[in-house]
Amino acid sequence: MKVIHTLPLLFILVLACNPQSGEENTGIESLRQQKEDLEAEYKILAEKIRDLDVQIQEESGEKTTRISKVSTVKANYQPFSHYFQVQGQVEADKNIVLTAETSGVVRAIYVSEGQNVQAGQKLVALDTEILDKNIEEAMAAYDLASFIYERQKRLWDQNIGSELEFKQAKNEKLRIEASLASLNAQKEKSVIRAPFSGVIDNLIPKEGELVNPGSPVGRLVNLDRLKLEADVSERYVGKIDRGTKANLYFPAIDLSVETELTQVGKYIDPANRTIDVRAKLSRSSKALLPNLVAEVNIQDYSNDNAIVIPTKAIQQDLENKNYVYILVNKGDIKSVERVYVTPGFTYQGQTEIIKGLSGTEEVVVKGARSITSGSVVTVES
Repeated sequence: MKVIHTLPLLFILVLACNPQSGEENTGIESLRQQKEDLEAEYKILAEKIRDLDVQIQEESGEKTTRISKVSTVKANYQPFSHYFQVQGQVEADKNIVLTAETSGVVRAIYVSEGQNVQAGQKLVALDTEILDKNIEEAMAAYDLASFIYERQKRLWDQNIGSELEFKQAKNEKLRIEASLASLNAQKEKSVIRAPFSGVIDNLIPKEGELVNPGSPVGRLVNLDRLKLEADVSERYVGKIDRGTKANLYFPAIDLSVETELTQVGKYIDPANRTIDVRAKLSRSSKALLPNLVAEVNIQDYSNDNAIVIPTKAIQQDLENKNYVYILVNKGDIKSVERVYVTPGFTYQGQTEIIKGLSGTEEVVVKGARSITSGSVVTVES
């Protein structure tokens, strides 16, 4: 029996393809380009050498004694899902900046940062000394207007006096009554209250400091209801919907969460060609806080009965056609056969095979790049 040696020939061919010019380029980019060129040439030459080995064996009738060691996996039917990844962040349904509705000097602060408060609870009060005096004046004017109106009404009911005097008295009473209500409303706005229950995250003003309408006073956050928001490319429109599975990973706190989409936007943002998606979050960790960044993996494809094999088992020939090697048993001799396949989605090192396999084959994984169709192999356990 004759052993066919291919490595020396390959070594000579690779050396021959390496330019030996007297000028040596030490630039890193040039070295990387040379490496890529050699790797491409190596792939082509290795393919040709394997084909030549087969032709030599067939024409000479000689048998090679080389036996390659390989490992295989069964191309079974199994559930397969594909996910794509986007970046999202945690948002709270109730997370607001409290602002003053009127101007005034801060008279009292009733809470401290980090304190839990209830809806309607007083947080900050502004000075109302001038407003109180205006209310006192309005009250006195209202009492007088009410007295005059009641007197004019009794006279009018007795058909005494003019209609004009009666209506003037009534109008004056209503005018002062409306003015008094407005002053009381302004006074109520001088007290900043919690619109909902939550935690005071930040307090900005200090006692004695002047604030104006719209000035930020503090932040109120309720973490009972959290959600995850993310922007998804328009290419996934129609592939995802409410109820689609989503896996979240928060690298900052090393936390993984399984959930599903609760909302998929119906509007494409023309600025970045994305749609908004949201998912509910349970408070599974106290470290889940608003604006925490998450890696969002959203399922866009699933098949409950797919043929799945390791991605590394798939190779390409010189025409960029995909193929795998499958194990063939001939008595006590095991060999391999090249089978062309049509791959589908790939996820986490696994690829769905749409066409080419029946689901009963043993597919070569380890050692697949050092064999050719017809190679005799031994399977490692």
